[in-house]
Amino acid sequence: MSRMVKVIFILFLLLCIPDYVLAQQGRGGGNFSNIGNFIFSFKYISMAGFALICIVLMRLKMLKSWVRLLLMATAFFVFSFVFELHPSPVCATTKPFLFGLRTQFLSFLLVSAVLSFIATKGFCGSACPAGGFQELIYKLPVLKKLKRHRVPFIITNSIRTLVFLVFLFFVFGWKTNIYDRANLFEYLHLSFPTNPGTLFIYLIPFIIYVAASVISYRPFCAYVCPVGLWSWIVEQFSLTRVSLISDKCNQCKKCEKSSPCTAIYDIVAKKKVRAECFLCGVCLEVCPEDALKFGFDRE
Repeated sequence: MSRMVKVIFILFLLLCIPDYVLAQQGRGGGNFSNIGNFIFSFKYISMAGFALICIVLMRLKMLKSWVRLLLMATAFFVFSFVFELHPSPVCATTKPFLFGLRTQFLSFLLVSAVLSFIATKGFCGSACPAGGFQELIYKLPVLKKLKRHRVPFIITNSIRTLVFLVFLFFVFGWKTNIYDRANLFEYLHLSFPTNPGTLFIYLIPFIIYVAASVISYRPFCAYVCPVGLWSWIVEQFSLTRVSLISDKCNQCKKCEKSSPCTAIYDIVAKKKVRAECFLCGVCLEVCPEDALKFGFDRE
């Protein structure tokens, strides 16, 4: 295991420590006797089902663009209107710092971690309604030239990490959750203020996310979402991922030109620590030499 991977794993453990400490202080956490009722609820089983479908289609190289679009549209509908994600993934990741590691928070953290460990972004890339919402907007056939320009992952992830550090500063200093005003999931609950002036202010982050999603792939995930940061750390240890078969690659770079995310650059370069991969399947679909595969790295 490389030194960088060890550092990431240690960081992962350190991020869990505040949750554990707060839970032990009796602030609503520590009683996990009914955690199985949460984890094995139909909602979380459905999440696992979406992830399984995505994984199987990726493995069989059958995750075509239109199939992916249908999958994300269905996930958006199911987990926004059929099964409301409450607490939202952002709340489950951040509110333990305020209220302790309650059962409902821990349940989501465990499920998302397991799905990310099985396959990179197992939850975010297959069942997340906020991710699906952004992908549907990104797929609109407009401003295609702007879509070609991708911000390097080191920049987006640095911003996302900085946002999380600012959150820690405010939560421990003033018991304030800065994500409450920038949580895309909250808009999916369809509960809006009735006062026009308040409504406009409330909708500003949502308008920004929608506008950015037209030209940028999953901007909320890339720049803000703490779940994305959490799952990126876990996915460095994932069992299955996209990898390159060097002998088959002819350096045509079609995968790099077509893929919406920046993970493809690290995949082609065979980096140990990679940018986050949302299992979009585009690189597998466009590769003319069948030089990319999804599965166990050591196959």
